[in-house]
Amino acid sequence: MKTSPLLSYLAFISGSALAATVKQPSACVTDTNQLLITGLYCGAGESVTFTGDATAVTNQQCFTQSGNPVQGVPKKRSESVSIGPTTIDPTDTGCVPICIESDEVVPTLQCTGTQKAQIVGSVSFTDVSITGSNLPKPITFKSVTNKCTESELACLP
Repeated sequence: MKTSPLLSYLAFISGSALAATVKQPSACVTDTNQLLITGLYCGAGESVTFTGDATAVTNQQCFTQSGNPVQGVPKKRSESVSIGPTTIDPTDTGCVPICIESDEVVPTLQCTGTQKAQIVGSVSFTDVSITGSNLPKPITFKSVTNKCTESELACLP
């Protein structure tokens, strides 16, 4: 049985339209040192669970109890952070907004005595990779340094 080119094309188009995807993905850094991923999930009515990881890059320094910095320059630290899991349950076949946060980045610098480590300056994220349980490929960002805008933060509770 021979299939017409038009029927083959229509079958391809309908199959492509049903594939889950994330449109307009963007990433930013919140004031609480978390990575925030936003976009539109289009999944033909299927739920999806997003998970991932990234490397947080910070400068950390030890401070005395009175808040004075201990002598020395801040130390650059890189550490892995988890993203998600976040599950999206669309109610129809349209696109729904997504809002996925990483764990908060906390200081890990070891200080002596009663000194306390703090993050100094801004946090950046590298090698961001997020997978969706029914997405054909991960969402990736090489580097994220920009602060979130109010419109990006609007998706948070």
